[in-house]
Amino acid sequence: MIKNNDVCIVLKPSVEKKKWTGDVSVALVSSNGMTLDKKDQVDLLKLARRVCALIPIMSEDKQLEEDAEILAREHMPIDVLLTDDIKTDDNVISIDFSRK
Repeated sequence: MIKNNDVCIVLKPSVEKKKWTGDVSVALVSSNGMTLDKKDQVDLLKLARRVCALIPIMSEDKQLEEDAEILAREHMPIDVLLTDDIKTDDNVISIDFSRK
């Protein structure tokens, strides 16, 4: 469930005959309950747009794609995402990329 101030990136796969074609549409979804001031809302939305823009850039820049995979693997291995034991809030999986 989207909470106040959340901005979510939605990846919708293109599917034909129950198979993913490899294409994906990207959308941003935010709550109607923004409590951030206008400047912070704009900054958050700019960040979200930039993250979305990285998807097509990675298809052209293989080094960026590889670097992103290394970071993602370090913080959220794919086998963790595929287990039934993962902790979720509703249908949301949280990943923390901060350096600890």
